[in-house]
Amino acid sequence: MRLEVKADRLDPNGKVVEAGIRDLAGRSLPRDHLLTFTTADATPPTLLVASPAEDATGIPPRSVVRLEFSEPIDEATLVRAVESARPVVERLRHGPPETRPSFFDATTAVALLVFR
Repeated sequence: MRLEVKADRLDPNGKVVEAGIRDLAGRSLPRDHLLTFTTADATPPTLLVASPAEDATGIPPRSVVRLEFSEPIDEATLVRAVESARPVVERLRHGPPETRPSFFDATTAVALLVFR
């Protein structure tokens, strides 16, 4: 990742032509800074909620299974991981919070699986 932190841009006469970052007293940074760094996600996802619950009995065969994860997950890996039960992935959403239905929040991904 590359992040440029800018000071005021001055013309040859010292007049500000483009304002940079300033403190509360109005003083600009003395110079620009260029930061470069890499990011990594070292925390694996966790299964937060499963419905029906583990070891539940008497669940109708065409029930919806709801899996809620701690972070967005790759839909293809979900399908492969639960392939033995032959589910159809009905919905897996991890878009921005404003596009999520009410059962989503900013930190989770939810998969709804319908079994044939």
